[in-house]
Amino acid sequence: MKHTTWVLPLSIVEKPMKFMGRELTDWLVFYVVTGSGNRVGPRLLKGQCPPNIRDWGPFDSQELAVELKATLEKHIEAEWPIRKGRKRK
Repeated sequence: MKHTTWVLPLSIVEKPMKFMGRELTDWLVFYVVTGSGNRVGPRLLKGQCPPNIRDWGPFDSQELAVELKATLEKHIEAEWPIRKGRKRK
């Protein structure tokens, strides 16, 4: 089993904007979530040279969410350190 299976594939989720406890159905925002359903964040930046990401979302446009998703997928597939398992006796 690969060490990134709980993170990849990343997906984009579209939800209505919440403001003061109400959902605004005509204003949609876009999130990038991991394969296990968690929103992405700085905890995914592992390895030697993580990318510089200023905004993690939510985004008003889907294009910004697609850019973040592509950047994170490229980083995770190439730069993540390989997880070491426990040695069995």
